[in-house]
Amino acid sequence: RAAASLRTQHSDAIGVVLTNITNPYFAEFAAGLQDALTSSGTVPLLAVSGEERALQHRLVKSLVERNVDGIVLVPAHGTCPGDLPDLLGTPLVLLARRLNGLDVDYVGAQNHDGGYAAAEHLYSHGCRQIAFVGGFTDSSAREERAAGVAEFLNDRGLTLNADHSVVCEPARPQAREAAMRLLTTDPDVDGVVCFSDVVAFGVLDAIADLGRNVGSDVRVIGFDDVHDAGLNRPSLSSV
Repeated sequence: RAAASLRTQHSDAIGVVLTNITNPYFAEFAAGLQDALTSSGTVPLLAVSGEERALQHRLVKSLVERNVDGIVLVPAHGTCPGDLPDLLGTPLVLLARRLNGLDVDYVGAQNHDGGYAAAEHLYSHGCRQIAFVGGFTDSSAREERAAGVAEFLNDRGLTLNADHSVVCEPARPQAREAAMRLLTTDPDVDGVVCFSDVVAFGVLDAIADLGRNVGSDVRVIGFDDVHDAGLNRPSLSSV
């Protein structure tokens, strides 16, 4: 393989740098990417940054040095273009999070439209005090999804005020804590659009801990539609 790589200048490998392999969205993406690549004789080389920019720099640099044919990157929290090493011409595709000032291909959900549709779904079920929970402050995905929710509410003469737009790490324990604070501070919240399904699982935990009922007291919708969304009890509506 090494001799063939020298001869063809192709490694038949793609570097994949994710932020968190325990997040089912990224785990399912990695599995799908492998299915697509292996059918063409290409293999993914997987690395996990853990949201650490310095580690991300080292991982990307190492993949470039190994002459991978391309890199798929979920940028770590807070990444700016200057945090990435010289790619030496290696093609780069961003997944899920955009980087302002970096002109490369990007693959992600239609976040704004999804946020709009999620708010519309809750509104159609009678929710009028709708909140948005989850995601980092500087996340392009969070910004776009929350903007979709805000636009829908504005179209109906409602607002997504600052108290109802809750920032937290997109992880289940942190989402549970954030939702506990939100629902305790404002028990009138009757609908929650969640940044992701993982966040939604934490919100569902908080609702149960507060002795409230999902679907009657508070309605919840997630984003990503991971496999476990349909297995959860109650099952989770998701974009």
